[in-house]
Amino acid sequence: NELESKVDETIVELGALENRVNNLGVEANLEPLTTEVARIWSDLSEKIISSSRTANLFNESIIIHGQGVNNDGDIIVGGTYANWKTSGYIPVTAGESYFLTCKTSGRSQGFQWSDSNFQKISGSGDPIYNVIQTAPANAAYFMFNIADINGIASTEVMMVHGTAAITYVPYRELSMNQIEGLT
Repeated sequence: NELESKVDETIVELGALENRVNNLGVEANLEPLTTEVARIWSDLSEKIISSSRTANLFNESIIIHGQGVNNDGDIIVGGTYANWKTSGYIPVTAGESYFLTCKTSGRSQGFQWSDSNFQKISGSGDPIYNVIQTAPANAAYFMFNIADINGIASTEVMMVHGTAAITYVPYRELSMNQIEGLT
């Protein structure tokens, strides 16, 4: 994983700086090293931010069973949508582009853009896979169908920030406390 290797490189850099500090006497001028540590932290933050823009935004753990998005982009619970599944609400940024890919076994089209209050802005039943989607004004969330009326689910679902697909990677949250060696 590209993010993991970038984090590993940064941890190695920080370890090297720690060794330099440990080899210095108490009287040493630490200002250059403090500046270097700040630069490395800044680089690490930028690496995490830039990597998150290519990471899979679709989190399988938030799939909602028993509902579907119809051809008008409305979310319908139960009834003819009882076997359907949707992605759950995925946070987005208005005006930004997103690319959605998957291996689909059935009709799993249908999507909705919604605002920060989860109110529908727009939606459609048009094909959405392997198509660039641009979040409309005021959009805060995106939801799409994962499984169709027969309960046939798409696999290797991935939504990425940007205008092109990348090789499938599963969703993964990364927080600073998960990066060993950094406090």
